[in-house]
Amino acid sequence: MALLEREPLLQGLEALLRGVAGGRGHVALVAGEAGIGKSSLVRALVEKAGEAEVWWGACDALET
Repeated sequence: MALLEREPLLQGLEALLRGVAGGRGHVALVAGEAGIGKSSLVRALVEKAGEAEVWWGACDALET
């Protein structure tokens, strides 16, 4: 999947994945306006996760 202008963000998340491979867990929060590509960014990370577990959740903006 090609992400436009998201490579630095994806690289930061991939760095967290490398930490997971070293035995350290991490939490990353991805936030932004609707339609900015948050889901696409997380999908791209999941594709690169290998055996690492990536848990993904969302919140309903109507409740905030």
